[in-house]
Amino acid sequence: MIPPTENAISSIGKIIEFQSDLLGDKVSYLVDLWVNWLPIEMDKVEAREVHKQLCHFIRHINAQVFGRDGKNLLKVLEIFGRIVDTDLVLKDTQTTIKEILSSMYKQLSPEIFQSALQNISPESQHKLRNLK
Repeated sequence: MIPPTENAISSIGKIIEFQSDLLGDKVSYLVDLWVNWLPIEMDKVEAREVHKQLCHFIRHINAQVFGRDGKNLLKVLEIFGRIVDTDLVLKDTQTTIKEILSSMYKQLSPEIFQSALQNISPESQHKLRNLK
């Protein structure tokens, strides 16, 4: 039953992206739900699209993705750690993830960024620190 669920998650992402004007003040709520349903791991085709969309959202509606007081920062780092260097992302998305992480490192300060990394799984930490 996972692939239909992953298709539904993908559909909600598309609604957020293309119909956000109809969602009014519910956009932040839906973005928060959507982020917390990620990553998609069973349906590789949907996964690649959704993870690319996550990067798009970070670049365009950053505050909504990270939530109030940055509460989704660890979730986003964990998602990135689980999907980089896998077939769940295309090469251009992986490059975008690297750029986002570099930007986060500068914007948050190295200390805050490193502290956040300490709070995700060791496997994800390793993958993000060694991202090429």
